Amino acid sequence: MKKHIVVLIAAVSLFLTACGSSEEPAAPENNNEAPAAESAQLENDDPFENAESEPAEEADEGADSPEDVTVTLPADFMEEVDGDPEEILAAEEEEGIRDISVDDEGAVTYTMSGEKHSEMMEELAADLRESMDEIENSGDFPSIQEVENNESFSEFTFIVEREAYEEGFDAFASFAIAISGMFYQLFAGVDPDDYEVVVHAEDEETGEVFETVTFPDDME
Repeated sequence: MKKHIVVLIAAVSLFLTACGSSEEPAAPENNNEAPAAESAQLENDDPFENAESEPAEEADEGADSPEDVTVTLPADFMEEVDGDPEEILAAEEEEGIRDISVDDEGAVTYTMSGEKHSEMMEELAADLRESMDEIENSGDFPSIQEVENNESFSEFTFIVEREAYEEGFDAFASFAIAISGMFYQLFAGVDPDDYEVVVHAEDEETGEVFETVTFPDDME
């Protein structure tokens, strides 16, 4: 479980690296399209995937384009995942983001092109699906038989063997999936005061939802 949390803490920088490494403003032949397999994986589940579908025009370095997207990770979220704002701030030039700022309370604000934002949303959605698959199939959470989600990744349902789930530690999987879901919500533009992820546990035999955890409220 600790491994999942550590990976998620660094997720923002990793996603920016993945997107930024293929972006060369002087090379017109690079269209920054996501791999076909990844695009196919997204299917129609992601209602935000076309939110910034038109790439921003080339702009002067340091000048905000009308197509720019601003994303804020609130201070309480950064505190919960033990994020280091100063390390994130230091990555600005390397990652190619137009601007990264950290306020006095520790909230981190990114300004990026619409095209880069769309790429990052695809990366986040793909990572969430990979995390769900690992929970189901890795063997680390044996009582969890299936993970279901809604289109916006704000609600997840674990279909579980109830007795094994309640007697073991598989419920900790909810923290990993919730942190990924909260990243997705914030990058999708959900108000930092309103974002949340709900994780249900459902008995595979009876269909009864016997446990519901709401994040970030239940992280306190």
